[in-house]
Amino acid sequence: GRVSEKTIDKGDGEAQWMSQAKRYKLLNLARKGGIRETTKIVTGFLNQTQVKIKPQDINVLINACKRMNNWPLALRLYYRARKDRVVNCYVASACITAMLGRWQRALSLLYECEKSSVSLDVVSYNSALSQCCEAKKWKAALALFESMQSPKPNTVSLNILLQTFYSLGLSSLGDTLFDTIAQRGIKPLPETYNILISNISNSHQGWEGALKLFNKMTSLTLRHDTVTFNSLIHALSLAPKPNQQVALDAFENFENSLGDSEEFSENF
Repeated sequence: GRVSEKTIDKGDGEAQWMSQAKRYKLLNLARKGGIRETTKIVTGFLNQTQVKIKPQDINVLINACKRMNNWPLALRLYYRARKDRVVNCYVASACITAMLGRWQRALSLLYECEKSSVSLDVVSYNSALSQCCEAKKWKAALALFESMQSPKPNTVSLNILLQTFYSLGLSSLGDTLFDTIAQRGIKPLPETYNILISNISNSHQGWEGALKLFNKMTSLTLRHDTVTFNSLIHALSLAPKPNQQVALDAFENFENSLGDSEEFSENF
């Protein structure tokens, strides 16, 4: 039915323009409804200019806009949140992510939040990094990464850049970045090594480099998963025939470590 514009009181001191039950129902519909229905719900919230929209509601609605690939509507929600002074790190991250590859807009939003003294978390910066990387603007992404002081970049930030560098054939940049993680205080995760092993399998270091990275993971007690072994076995399968027994041995060790309860690849 039509959204009621009746204002009622609520306990936390702000005006309420619909019942809680109605609000929850509309937000739930926005999460999974069709484009026309969801757009109508979002604009219904925006048209209530006399009351503040809760930041958590803004977040849900921006994510709904992302799902519809409607970034202009997401921006309207963000600026409404600014007008109502309810922008937080979650609203900022959601809107940056909703730009869907429009990296310049994503960076503009990030810098606007910084100037407005919005307390941004690393997720907000990683969202902007992802937008730059999706657009293949690796220089902008690297500049943002290097500028991060508070918050500092984390392993997700690192992985986003590594994946981008290697996918664009910029292996030397990726390797150089990885070599700096200790001084940056970033601890690699299994996903980090999976990216490295996958990239190195087709490089001049080939299977030997992949095996070194695999052994490094083991020494750091980082858990190997199916992605790790798929990447390693692919690298080892490209080795000269005398060395392919190493690949078979690695695969057998993997099979034994998984036991009967876990699935593994049969690609090799």
